[in-house]
Amino acid sequence: MDSYHLQTSDQLLTARALALIELIQDAHATLQRETDLTPANTTVTDTIAHLLNRIRESYTTDEIQSVLDNEAIKDIQGELLAKLAEAEYQVELFESERYSSLIPITVTDLEQFKNWNNYVNLIERELAHLPHELQHASPIVFIGSGPLPLSAILISQKMQVKVIGVDTNPEACASAQLLLQRLGLDDRITIVHGNGTTFDYAKYPLIFIASLVTNKPEVFEQIQRTNPDAIVVVRSVEGMRQLAYVKVPEEEISASGWSLFSKAMPTAAKVINSTLFYRYHA
Repeated sequence: MDSYHLQTSDQLLTARALALIELIQDAHATLQRETDLTPANTTVTDTIAHLLNRIRESYTTDEIQSVLDNEAIKDIQGELLAKLAEAEYQVELFESERYSSLIPITVTDLEQFKNWNNYVNLIERELAHLPHELQHASPIVFIGSGPLPLSAILISQKMQVKVIGVDTNPEACASAQLLLQRLGLDDRITIVHGNGTTFDYAKYPLIFIASLVTNKPEVFEQIQRTNPDAIVVVRSVEGMRQLAYVKVPEEEISASGWSLFSKAMPTAAKVINSTLFYRYHA
């Protein structure tokens, strides 16, 4: 390749990376300025939708590193992730309360949720990576189940197992439990107000950790203390999608004795999370 094409390629790479950096900064500024992060605020929902659509695009390794290593992005990434997490929580809370108000309400109604197919794709991909002996393990615990426990519902249905959802937020727990009662699923899925860092995992051979759980290494430590034989399924992100969720610190978790035996990558463009599968080795 001649020098002209190399120069043009570098310029295009820089322009694309700079455009994304500018978009991220604008999104951060908007989310910092807006006090209402609920779905009622279309400025927030439009900003987040545009940002997520852009980071779902395909990028080269150089483009990803040029954005993630940018000092301005590193300075605001923590705040951005916190705002995105709060906005996602507000969407789940709103939808959970809305579904609970429907009379009657069935699981089929949940399929109208805009991200329903993403959850289905994610769960089916995760279950396909499970060791055969755990395909019907029960009960299962899901850490970070949230106010709209779609993952717990889908896991329970597809594996035909009981699920214990654990969340630190009492509002989320109350909202999720009410929805499950309305759906008639509270005999199969139980919501517990608690913390994954203190929960006793002794009875659970299979543990899922949601992407929004912030203290994942500490959760792994508690699992190792109470049930080192458990298989842990934890949601993470790769590449530019680290601008939407916190990436699992794989080196830290491996250094503490956990072995990564499988990784499931997104197969649908709209699915953001990758999923890591761990077992402990003494």
